[in-house]
Parts: sequence; C-alpha cells; structure tokens
Amino acid sequence: MLLVTATPTKFKRGYYCYQALIGTGTTAVTISLNGLTGVALADLAKSASAVGYISLPDCVLTATLTGDAKLALEPVARDAR
Repeated sequence: MLLVTATPTKFKRGYYCYQALIGTGTTAVTISLNGLTGVALADLAKSASAVGYISLPDCVLTATLTGDAKLALEPVARDAR
C-alpha cells in the first residue's frame, strides 16, 4: 500500500515490510492509537531510500512526504496475540 501525504490510513496489528524510495525529499510518519493524537514514528523517518520491517499495533498512520519521496508498506505476517 502506497501511503499518501496527509491521508490517515488504518493498519491492522502485524508485521510489515516498508520501502522508502527517495531521490530528493523525506518521509515522516505519525502513528495514532485509539483516536489519540498522533506521535512521530521514528522507524519511518527517512531521508534516503531504505527497505526494512516494522511491527505495528492496530493503528492509523499519517505520512508527510516531501520532494519525490514515496513510502509503501505491505503486510508480511499477522500477529495473533
């Protein structure tokens, strides 16, 4: 799923692969749980292209992308806790 700037996106609890594609620009993401005010999610603050994995609770992510930055997250496993 490609994240879009200033568009809150719901995610289910689980493990995700992220890919940040950046030539010029940055990515920043806030995470909100249970409707509370969002806080910065440091794992997804990028200024260069990157690939990695992240574990998320049931939450809402809101991205801020600048320049030509793109950020995608895809589920890789469920968390059955």
